[in-house]
Amino acid sequence: MEEDSLGLAVFKRTADDEKHALSIEDKLFLKIMDEEVFQDEFNSWVAPLPFNLLGHLCQTIENKPKNVAVTADIQQMFHCFIVREDHRDYLRFLWYRDNDPSKDVVEYRMRVHVFGNSPSPAVATYGLRRAAIKGEQQHGSDTRRFVEREFYVDDGLISLPTEEEAISLLKRTQASLSESNLRLHKITSNSIDVLRAFPVEDHAKDIKVHDLEKRSVWEAWRDSLQDLQQLHIPRAYTASSPSKAKRKEICIFSDASTKAIGAVAYLKTTDEDGQINIGFILGKARLAPQTEPTIPRLELCAAVLAVEMSELIVQEIDFKPDAMIFYCDSLSKHLSSSTPTGSQDQRSCMNLTKPTVDSKMSSRWLTLTQTQRSDHKL
Repeated sequence: MEEDSLGLAVFKRTADDEKHALSIEDKLFLKIMDEEVFQDEFNSWVAPLPFNLLGHLCQTIENKPKNVAVTADIQQMFHCFIVREDHRDYLRFLWYRDNDPSKDVVEYRMRVHVFGNSPSPAVATYGLRRAAIKGEQQHGSDTRRFVEREFYVDDGLISLPTEEEAISLLKRTQASLSESNLRLHKITSNSIDVLRAFPVEDHAKDIKVHDLEKRSVWEAWRDSLQDLQQLHIPRAYTASSPSKAKRKEICIFSDASTKAIGAVAYLKTTDEDGQINIGFILGKARLAPQTEPTIPRLELCAAVLAVEMSELIVQEIDFKPDAMIFYCDSLSKHLSSSTPTGSQDQRSCMNLTKPTVDSKMSSRWLTLTQTQRSDHKL
C-alpha cells in the first residue's frame, strides 16, 4: 500500500486532471470567438467565420434517467446568428432579382449563417452558449448548464425528477434565450402536465404520449382482451353449405404497389333461389423487392401469387368449384405495352391465361375498371 501511494503528493492534483484537454484547433476557435463575437443593438449575436479551423465537435454528455423527460429545439438556429459584414462576401450566391425567374440573375450575400456551411454548427453552438451565459444571472445557473451540457447543436434533451422542475427549467430557459432573439420551442415530454404548461404553438407537432412502463403495457393488453367478445368468426365460409349451392365460384383478386403485392380469395355461392353468398377464404401479401421492379412486373408477381393460392385452395377444399375467376388491375394491358416479345414476363403471362388448375373447371382473367377497383381494393 505504501508503494502504491509513492509519488501521489509530488504534483499538485486538481479536479480537472481526468478531463480531456482542448485541442489546439479548439483553443484557437474559442479565442477567435471570445474576441470577435458581440451582440448588436437589436440583441442579435454577430459572429465571424472561423477560417481554416476544423468543425467544432459538440461533446455529448450522458443524460441520467429521471422520471420526466423533455426535449426542445431552437427555431432556425443558424439564421439567428448574423455574419459580420466584412465576411459576407464569402457567402455570396446567385439568384433571380426579387425572386422572380423572369428577371436577371444577380449576386446576393447571406447576412446570416447558413445550413451546409462547415463552421455554422460551431458558430451557432457558441452563440447559443453565449446567450445562456448572458441570461444566467437573471434566470439561474441551471439554465446555462442545460444549454451547455444537454444540447446537441439546436436540440436539447434532459430528464428531471418532477414535472414542476421540468416546467420551471424550460420556462426560465425560454426567457433567458429570448433576450438574445432565440426561441426555444418544439417542446415534447412524456408528461401531459409538462405539455399543458406551454402554449400549443410551442409544442412539437403530432405528439403522442405513451406510458411505456411494463405494468401499464400489461394492463393495457389485459384490458383489451374484453374487445374479443365482439369478434365473431363464422364456422362456415358462407351462410349456406357450398354442397347445396347451385353454383360455386372462387374469386381471387390480385393487386400490386411499389411497396408490396397481395392477393385475396373469396367463395361465391349461388342458391337455387338465386341468392348470392360470399365468404372470405384466404389472403396473402408479400413485400416488394428492394430492387424496385416496375409496376407491370409487380402486377405479374401478384397474379402469380393469386394462381398459387388457387392451387392451394383447390387442393384443400372438399368440393369442386364450378369456376375460378381471377381479377387483376389491367395485367394484360400493362404487359402488352411494356413487355418485350418473347421475354420471361410475357411467357409467364401466357401461362397464367391458360386454364390453371383443372381442365374441367372454367378459369378466366378479368380486369377491373376504376369504379370496380375502388370497391374491391385490397
